[in-house]
Amino acid sequence: GPNGLVADLSTNGTLTGANCAGGIAAVNQGKIVNCSNAIEYTNYSSTGYDYIGGVVGVNQGSVQNCQNYGPVMGHKTTVGGDAHIGGVVGYCKDNAEVLNCYNAAAVIGWSNIGGVVGSTNSEYCTYIANNYNYGSVMAEDVCGGVVGLLNNKSRLYNCYNAGTVTTHTSTYSGGIAGMIGFNCVAQNSYYLDSSFSKPNGQTSSTTFGLISFTDSDTLLTAAPP
Repeated sequence: GPNGLVADLSTNGTLTGANCAGGIAAVNQGKIVNCSNAIEYTNYSSTGYDYIGGVVGVNQGSVQNCQNYGPVMGHKTTVGGDAHIGGVVGYCKDNAEVLNCYNAAAVIGWSNIGGVVGSTNSEYCTYIANNYNYGSVMAEDVCGGVVGLLNNKSRLYNCYNAGTVTTHTSTYSGGIAGMIGFNCVAQNSYYLDSSFSKPNGQTSSTTFGLISFTDSDTLLTAAPP
């Protein structure tokens, strides 16, 4: 519930295909702090599952100072598979936050796949701040180095990605975020230039590119100061 607390917990082992799965918790409505996951998630079946995270499957509370070292290996084909998958959190909603976390393992799935968070969607603000990703991210469709789908009033600040991002649909992929929905803000976030093939409109040729979304539909890129 909203008053729940999980702190200073480390996990390891294996986890097979399931909806709403996480190494620390399937669903978080309270607070998860200073936890580390090394459980490897793998979907061996042809069934597609949703909401899978290295630490938390669905986050409706706060995840802080957590790390993921366990690969999240979802099922993917060109027409379907596991969706809403993140290295730390699969899916954020309802005023959730993900702060000071990082992912160091591979994340694979079909769509809405992110190095830290798979996707967000909320009537309230979701905050993603001070996170980074070193793991590779691979999907058939929407995927990003930090967040796959940043949607519906979500806020992303001070994040960076150094993991490779690979997708068959470059229109909906990015070094930081694969797709940006309405009323979202993303500022002061960077990705390693060699990790991603630049999207249309990218002008920076520096090692890191600064990503700043000025409104719901505009992506600007510039060299960092």
